[in-house]
Amino acid sequence: MTTYSLKKQDLVHSTFGETSLWMIKENGHIVELNESAQFIIDLLSQQNQTADSILAAVCAEYDVAASECQSDVTQTIDDLVMAGLLDVC
Repeated sequence: MTTYSLKKQDLVHSTFGETSLWMIKENGHIVELNESAQFIIDLLSQQNQTADSILAAVCAEYDVAASECQSDVTQTIDDLVMAGLLDVC
């Protein structure tokens, strides 16, 4: 099963109100995250997670059925990997 981890050593972040900005040190790329994407980052800052464990946590946090948000969670994880914020383990 695929596990995801946060690239902690390569990132700098700041929060301004509801906006969360992350900068990737190696290339200076800045990524703006919405609330649910930041929630996923917060999960991964504690420990590595599988897609299923991330989905379960998002469902619990936002009181939504997995069938309603699975594609959004999967897309957000893929976007975070593509942006360089997450590693695939």
